[in-house]
Amino acid sequence: MFIKVIHQAFEEVPYEAARVEAVGNSVDECLEYAYRYTQNLAGSWSIKDGNADNCAGVTVLKDLYVDDKGKTWGHRSTSVNDIMQIEGTDVQYRVAGMGFERV
Repeated sequence: MFIKVIHQAFEEVPYEAARVEAVGNSVDECLEYAYRYTQNLAGSWSIKDGNADNCAGVTVLKDLYVDDKGKTWGHRSTSVNDIMQIEGTDVQYRVAGMGFERV
C-alpha cells in the first residue's frame, strides 16, 4: 500500500512531503509504518545519506530547502494534524495524539 504524507500542521500552505511504500497487514500498520519512516530520530528521513531514518520505500516529494550558505535542510518529522492519504483513493487519516483518525 502506498501512503502519501501531507504536512499541514505548521504550514500556511500544506505540501506533499513523501510517498511511502508502506509495509503492513492492515491500514493501521501501514499508517504506523509511514509515520515511523517520516520521523527524524537518528538523522533526517528526507536527506538520503544512509542514516537510520532513511528508508528505501520513502520517496521525498518536495524539494529540500537550501539556505543562502548552501546548507541543505531536511523536512520536519510528521506530526499531529498532518494528513496521510491512501494513494489512489480519497481516504485520508489525520495524525492524532495517539493513532490516526479518518477524515
